[in-house]
Amino acid sequence: MLRESFWGQVRWRTQHALEQMLDADSEQQMAEYLGLARYERTEEPEEQVDSRNGFYERDYVTPQGAIRLRVRRTRKRSFLPRGIATLQRRAPEVAVFVESARTRVSRQPPTNGAPRARHQRCWVHKMRNLRDGVRRRDYARIKRDAQRIYLARDAAQARRAFRRFRFHWHSTYRRLVRRLERDLPELLTFFDFPQPL
Repeated sequence: MLRESFWGQVRWRTQHALEQMLDADSEQQMAEYLGLARYERTEEPEEQVDSRNGFYERDYVTPQGAIRLRVRRTRKRSFLPRGIATLQRRAPEVAVFVESARTRVSRQPPTNGAPRARHQRCWVHKMRNLRDGVRRRDYARIKRDAQRIYLARDAAQARRAFRRFRFHWHSTYRRLVRRLERDLPELLTFFDFPQPL
């Protein structure tokens, strides 16, 4: 228990240090581009080529775990930290799932032109919503249990995996489980189609 706690702290601090380093690199690139440090103003605003425009957040997967970066931007461009190309935007198992889902069903919701088209909800977004609604200490177990639903061989196995998920997490995260149960039919639509070749 103590060893797990120690390594958990080491991992968290490593992730945090990596996030800070990459955030600082993004900020430095923007400062070099603008020729102005943070909170610094030009003498003549009409000569200013571009201006700061906040940041946007992106999740990346590293060997130390997932990190969330703040990518600085101006009105004309953004500044991804150097070396970010070596990191992945999503975990390998999620990337495989996304590619599989693309080949199974259309990502577009039903329209008036195709009133009988089946709608497939996005598991990537559902997993993000699950992550945002749970305590950090439960995230890995919730993620594992939810992945068992969409990585199942067929719809029946997926429903059994959901029942196990509901049994295990309903008392702790009642609303989260209820929302997942409500969306489950549309999350499992891809099982109604043939496997990709």
